[in-house]
Amino acid sequence: MNRTPKETIRTFIAVELSQEIQDRLGQLQSDFKVSMPDVRWTKYSNIHLTLKFLGDVPLSKIDKIGEALREVAVQFPAFTMSLAGIGAFPNSRKPRIVWAGVKKGADELKEIASSIDLSMKRLGFPPEKRRFSPHLTVGRIRHLKNPAAMTEALDKSAVGELGEFTVERISLIKSQLDPAGSIYTTIKEARLKGA
Repeated sequence: MNRTPKETIRTFIAVELSQEIQDRLGQLQSDFKVSMPDVRWTKYSNIHLTLKFLGDVPLSKIDKIGEALREVAVQFPAFTMSLAGIGAFPNSRKPRIVWAGVKKGADELKEIASSIDLSMKRLGFPPEKRRFSPHLTVGRIRHLKNPAAMTEALDKSAVGELGEFTVERISLIKSQLDPAGSIYTTIKEARLKGA
């Protein structure tokens, strides 16, 4: 008997950014293109703050995930999130990911991410092994050709405030891998309390 594999979609849960913040991040990337030539910059319209990566999810689970997100969202009021500074994971000496930091709203994001992790665990998703660290991935480094220059550029980057916006919802986003870069589509939204 032939069994067809269950159809799945690659998904993650995130806070989507305002257009103004995306534009500022695009400008930040432009400012660093010369001093950080080894970075493959994320398309700025795709930048978001990931709360939990779910991976390949059966279509049959999508509605349950949406409902679970709504149950989490109503527990938390809308809040202000601000961005400031850039850095690298794991560090500026061996950078793999270039990030923009979260200043205001980091504690709220940690609480929401923890609640989402618990909620998704009930739906069969493995809990996170690493402690949640709120950040925005703005670029990735596959091959570091000039480590000293990259480290210097990161250590000397004097990036102040990048702007702020009100977080009013959390989103379940579908990710399609494409040669031109990932294509993201919001498939479920959950509004925070009072938003």
